[in-house]
Amino acid sequence: MKITVYINEESLQGQLCDRVAEAINNLLAVINTLVSNQSVEVSVLTSSAIFSKQVCAGSGLTLAQLDKTDHDLFMKFKEILDKGKYWDKASSVQHSDALYLYRKQPVNGTSVAEARESAEKGSAAMLVSLPGTDYVGTTMNIEKDGIGMDVPHATTTADVFDFLSGKGVALKYDRSKFLRVDDMQTVLVDSTQFAKTNHKVQGRTVYERIGKDEYWYVDNLHKNGSVHLEVFRMSDGLFLGTCDIEDVNKFKVATKREQTKKEPLKF
Repeated sequence: MKITVYINEESLQGQLCDRVAEAINNLLAVINTLVSNQSVEVSVLTSSAIFSKQVCAGSGLTLAQLDKTDHDLFMKFKEILDKGKYWDKASSVQHSDALYLYRKQPVNGTSVAEARESAEKGSAAMLVSLPGTDYVGTTMNIEKDGIGMDVPHATTTADVFDFLSGKGVALKYDRSKFLRVDDMQTVLVDSTQFAKTNHKVQGRTVYERIGKDEYWYVDNLHKNGSVHLEVFRMSDGLFLGTCDIEDVNKFKVATKREQTKKEPLKF
């Protein structure tokens, strides 16, 4: 299955300021959730105008200027574009004589209109937006000459999983790629076995294994072939071992030495 992902440059409206890194890393996680799935072939496109968009209205900082203030973050963002593909520098599919609207506001010449036209032509298209604007929801209804069409839209990895599930795509983690594994790509998604808690470790949600004295979470320090789940005893925080992300039966019991070296689970 081929999917064209359009980064919505219109969702950069100077709203980020002190959370630029968080927002862009979130956008990268959303896109990488698609890219890391072996069942889909993904092309990432945007408008070259995105680099002139403000990331912080108060300072006037644009995405292009971010290269000087946070070069590593800027390059992480730029590198997700497939060899620098900008639809406005190649062959745009939107019609110059059509009127495209989102929430009654014109969006001609934007990635929003480009995604709308691409979807109309039968392509699997998805818009991805940064948070904090009125570009919300798992679909965006975009009009073309008065005719609306829902285009898949994502601001979170959960939105991507909903989209893929609706397409019948397996949510499988590609262990050959050095990417962050999402909880939805692990056994933790099984609500008959695991329940979310309000606790976090390494920024990851901790799950209680239903009917067991166990806490489970994704070890955030591992990627590709070494990804695994950490398992602790709820009652005393004792480290119990690690488990494969896809099979609860592939459990490796902690040695006595590992148990003593591990700190009790703290929240």
